[in-house]
Amino acid sequence: MKTILVPYHGSDECEVVVSAAVTVAKKFGSYIEGLFVRALPPIIAGEGVSLPGDYLVQIESEGQQKAEQAERAYNEIMRLFHDEEIVRKQAFEAVKKIVDSGVFKLAEEFFFKNKLRLRSFEQYETGILGVTHTNHQINDETMNSIKKLFLSNESDEGFVFEIPNRIDLLRKPS
Repeated sequence: MKTILVPYHGSDECEVVVSAAVTVAKKFGSYIEGLFVRALPPIIAGEGVSLPGDYLVQIESEGQQKAEQAERAYNEIMRLFHDEEIVRKQAFEAVKKIVDSGVFKLAEEFFFKNKLRLRSFEQYETGILGVTHTNHQINDETMNSIKKLFLSNESDEGFVFEIPNRIDLLRKPS
């Protein structure tokens, strides 16, 4: 088994699926690929039942608005203690420089978002703020601001954020 495709949608059940995939991957030396999936709202259809096109547009628009709000919320919280704008610009310039020099060519760009679903601020504090590779040095005032902004994003699903990602696939010219 070379590759294990794991569907992911951010629920608690997904943690079990990911854990099982990791166990199998370790046993067989497999590679895990995640596929973010999203359930569509239930739509009743049948003979004589139709939905106006503007209803479907409204569903899509509401989903897009929720996604944009989740992304903005995450970035606003992160900026309070770890603004990556400068690092991202430097990384983009480094990729541009190496592509312009001809050492590599830009084969493809991928843009995607990861949905981060948390149950509590404590989970955020442990999993994001408490990572061991970065010493954030957050003072009490900043921590209170982070917590206040985090807690303001509670929904029926808990605390849901979307994290934008970009991957540039570089290849050596042939």
